[in-house]
Amino acid sequence: MTTGVKIKGGGKNYLGWNLFVGTDTAVDIEDSWENILQGNIHISKSALQMYGEGITDIAEMVIKSKDTEALLALGNILNSRSDNDAVLGWMTLARKFGTKIGRFSFSMLSGILSNSAYSYLKIILGQHGIAIP
Repeated sequence: MTTGVKIKGGGKNYLGWNLFVGTDTAVDIEDSWENILQGNIHISKSALQMYGEGITDIAEMVIKSKDTEALLALGNILNSRSDNDAVLGWMTLARKFGTKIGRFSFSMLSGILSNSAYSYLKIILGQHGIAIP
């Protein structure tokens, strides 16, 4: 089992706006108190397999921007139970950063999301004047 960061002992630690990729656990806290964890993103191995390496470019953009709405949108995507649940997260990221973020293009979602979720995303983005290339 791999861990991004382990905090053991002490208190009042701050860990903010970090990206943990491919680990089983992002942050492991033991015997510590009054810790502040803010804006950290964990991309699991399964998320990497599903979305490809380009998902890390999105996460890096969110961290760089320190935009909490974008952070929540990415969390919605990474933690959603179904494709349809993630559509609003994808819409929020497209409005903020566009449909091409580093190595990740929203057109790649046609092979990842269900047909209905992808169609729904295209409709919503179209209503905001955003087209998926």
